[in-house]
Amino acid sequence: MTHGDGINARGFEIARVEPGDGNTVVILADDPGLVIDGESTSEVYHPARSFEGANQFRIPCATALLQGG
Repeated sequence: MTHGDGINARGFEIARVEPGDGNTVVILADDPGLVIDGESTSEVYHPARSFEGANQFRIPCATALLQGG
């Protein structure tokens, strides 16, 4: 994930990915301690920074599984 400032980036372990109401829901293995409200993100834990702008997500080496026939 790259925050809206384009500088601060970090990785998170993904537990699973699920479809949900026309969107894709990514379930993380641990709580990242982030509050995302529109295009504003803040850290719940130390150092409690805030970032403005939309976050960008990238999942390298992702594969898709098509079900049905």
